[in-house]
Amino acid sequence: MRAGLRTCAQASGAGYDEEWNPVVKAVAGAKILVNGEETELVTDENGAVTVKFDEAGTYTVSAVSEEGTIVPPVCVVTVAKSDNGDPDDTPDEVPAFTDIAGHWGEEAIKYTAEKGYLMGISDTEFAPDVDVSRAMIVTVLYRIEGGTGSEGGEPVYGS
Repeated sequence: MRAGLRTCAQASGAGYDEEWNPVVKAVAGAKILVNGEETELVTDENGAVTVKFDEAGTYTVSAVSEEGTIVPPVCVVTVAKSDNGDPDDTPDEVPAFTDIAGHWGEEAIKYTAEKGYLMGISDTEFAPDVDVSRAMIVTVLYRIEGGTGSEGGEPVYGS
């Protein structure tokens, strides 16, 4: 990931349902720690949080909650230096996706769409729960690295 970009994570807790089957549930209100230090960030009602890293480096992100054990309790994020040196270089136009309101990844979806990494399936629909194909992943990675297209309109991810 590049400096200035945001990453979205979801805190989940392990537990059991009424029939004692193991389940994973979103943890709202979990405190987010970066490199062991508490931040002002907390997870929303869906257990989601968006974290922004302005400087290159490796960060350990974890969450704690009085509600129970969070699974997994930690992740490591490696941040590369920003290409243009301006971490706040974001376009003003926000896509008007009508199907992401209240979705746990809403802020991350808006951000990646603003940057041009993700386009949705129409001007008003993103389809946040659709399965992602290999071609989609390759296209996003290509766009993140600055790719803008190919000659003749051919796919950039191979033939």
